[in-house]
Amino acid sequence: MLPRLASSGRLRIRAAIPICIGAALAAPAAWGSWPQLTAKQRQFMPPAPYNTAAAVILYKQVDCNNPRSTEEHFVRIKILRHAGLNYATIKIPYLYQGMTIAGIAGRTIEPDGTIIPFRGKVRRTLIAAEGHARIDALEFNLPQVQVGSILDYRYNVGYNGGGSDDIGSMLETYTLLPTTTWNLQQDLWIRRERYSIMPTHGYTLQWIVTGLSAQQQLRQKGNFYLLSLRQIPPTPNEPKELPRAMIQKSVVFFYNLNTTRSPKSYWKNLGKKYAHQARQFAGNRKKLKAWLARWNLTGSREAKLRALYLHVLQIQNLNLNASVANPRPAKHALKVLRHGYASGSQLNLLLVALARAAGYKAYWVHSAQRNRMSFLSKWCNPNQLDNDMVMIRLHGKYLFFDPSSGAPFGDLLWWENGVIALIARHSGGKFIIIPNQSSRDATRFRHLDLTWEPDGGWAGGLQAKWTGTLALSLRMALIKDSQARRQQFLSRLARSWLPYGTQLALLSSQGWRTGANTITAQWQVQLPGRGTRAALLPQDVLNLGRAPLFSARQRTQAVYFHYMYRHHDEITLHLPRDAQVQAVPPVQIPNPPSRSAVDFSEQTSAEKMPTSVVVKVNRRLIIRLVVAPVQFYPTIKGFFDAVHQADHATLSLRMPLTEPAL
Repeated sequence: MLPRLASSGRLRIRAAIPICIGAALAAPAAWGSWPQLTAKQRQFMPPAPYNTAAAVILYKQVDCNNPRSTEEHFVRIKILRHAGLNYATIKIPYLYQGMTIAGIAGRTIEPDGTIIPFRGKVRRTLIAAEGHARIDALEFNLPQVQVGSILDYRYNVGYNGGGSDDIGSMLETYTLLPTTTWNLQQDLWIRRERYSIMPTHGYTLQWIVTGLSAQQQLRQKGNFYLLSLRQIPPTPNEPKELPRAMIQKSVVFFYNLNTTRSPKSYWKNLGKKYAHQARQFAGNRKKLKAWLARWNLTGSREAKLRALYLHVLQIQNLNLNASVANPRPAKHALKVLRHGYASGSQLNLLLVALARAAGYKAYWVHSAQRNRMSFLSKWCNPNQLDNDMVMIRLHGKYLFFDPSSGAPFGDLLWWENGVIALIARHSGGKFIIIPNQSSRDATRFRHLDLTWEPDGGWAGGLQAKWTGTLALSLRMALIKDSQARRQQFLSRLARSWLPYGTQLALLSSQGWRTGANTITAQWQVQLPGRGTRAALLPQDVLNLGRAPLFSARQRTQAVYFHYMYRHHDEITLHLPRDAQVQAVPPVQIPNPPSRSAVDFSEQTSAEKMPTSVVVKVNRRLIIRLVVAPVQFYPTIKGFFDAVHQADHATLSLRMPLTEPAL
């Protein structure tokens, strides 16, 4: 269900105030008493199929007070199975420098009604950190929890903040007007939940509703907006699903500060501001041309642009590598070039400045991220376009670049493709859609070469190669890891491809440097054998450990492949000359989808050589779509079930008898 935009009224004050994005946690006065819990409520059991779950949420309440920048949270959970005992550990995430947590309290109600209050310690743990930003969690354990127990806990959270921000040389003052998110679905079934919010007086409160029916809407009561829901199913958890923010029932509140302009004029004006910021960062173009002359860029226009891009990638990215102690601020391109380091966005601005100095049409572009949620043009909030990249015209068409991610020339991260983006222009911002890359831009090739040994085992080598989007995603996932950790990851990955008991030794891996288009790895491999003449192998032994991609008969959400890709496997088996091979029949795909969307082929052949029999398996899987509506799920499932069946079709091999050595 697509989100809907609603509003509580008109804004009466003109202002330009950036909005703090994030789910809210807050800190008002603690509640006076726990909500009532009767004996009938203690004995409550949810309807099927949720009565077999590990636990359920009986009641959830969130009360937001925007004028005080606070929220109150209360949750009541019932444990139904032994697997639900881990819900006794409560974690409250928060921004370390942006929020304060107070009023933590909890209790356990035993099945017989005995109440055991929480009197233990609250621990602080680190969840994630990048630069000066960090997300922590307060963690505690409720006491003596058993199957049938009911867990109550509550906490208060307060926002910190306010100040100023420098956007395109325009210093804008902002107050604390938080973007509050009500996540109405959890991983557990919810019997009943209640939400309230008090807006800040004088500002227009708006909200985006996702996944609710016309009957499940907010109602106004005095100065508050209220929402009460019953019997909310768990958040969908299906393979290859859309980002959670797009499918989870939720309400996102924000304050509309665009008082005098339409959304179209708001985004146009924002594009002007970004263009002004890009021009300011570029500084003196003549001095940039003099710097370019040092690099001696030669060749065609494409060759010059490639060389220029490579020079930008050699600037140290502080977002990916924080090895620079006490980095000096750089507000201009020349200072970045002299320092040799920059933030991610500064690298993108540097590419824009240098490309313009070299005679190319280049633009700073701000985009949404489709791994998070859809862009809504009516929501006049620049944080929707919190990702930036570069657009450069070459040979009559525009190419897109993101040196901040270390992407190769012309490549982007998968969630930067197929998105709405705002071009920063002095005449005003203009929206475009960045095209999706093709399946050829995200490939994985694996080659397994094995020889049958007299003792009944297999020995040989495995090679893997990732290119384009797949290589970039792999590099970004491991970019901050040491070489030893990368080797451990690659070994675990290869082990997950091959049968249990396979012995692996990583021989080499290459392509980890920033800007490389390909990552390769090689292993020495020994597969287990039984010491017999007969051998049974799956047709594609590299997919032996892979479970069916879609196992559920029915589905509630669209299928989302993130990006187009192609997988190519080659398996070569060297057998004794007199070995017998039972070939596998050709693959039959029942009710195949359009080959323009997906394609699969798997062929096995055996060839008798002078001294051996060589069996070759050639497998290709190509995905040329990103989103498939839910009504096409049976067809998609049938296709991947056939692929799984073909991969696990058995190769029957029988080896000749060998004379014992005298």
